[in-house]
Amino acid sequence: MGFIGGKMELVLKGSQVFQLGAYFKDAEMNTQLKFSSRRKLVNFNKVLQPEFELIQAESLKIMKEYAEKDEKGNFKVENGNYVFNEKNQKKVKAELKDLENEEIKLEFEEFKLPEEFFDKFGCSADVIEVVEKNFLEE
Repeated sequence: MGFIGGKMELVLKGSQVFQLGAYFKDAEMNTQLKFSSRRKLVNFNKVLQPEFELIQAESLKIMKEYAEKDEKGNFKVENGNYVFNEKNQKKVKAELKDLENEEIKLEFEEFKLPEEFFDKFGCSADVIEVVEKNFLEE
């Protein structure tokens, strides 16, 4: 994290972008935020969401590449998840792990949000740490 030309720079892993992107996706509609915070959040989303969507699309592409198909050519799905044979399961895990560890640099105007904004924030510990360090009002 740092500042470049008045903008904040944050380097995140793909897995962190995925979690933040999912949470922040509709957050700009939160009318309880002050306009100045909401405006900065909207601008942050303009940087975050394309990366989130790219990771989401790439994850789906990886899974579809290796998923088993039935005799009609449809993907096999069990409990809402694609089905993989053992060999392809290992490939999918490895490729998704690479995607999760990909470093992504985001540049945006610094902003802070109230603690209540994150009341329903259910993410991994590393993402919670990113939020506390970079987005939480003191």
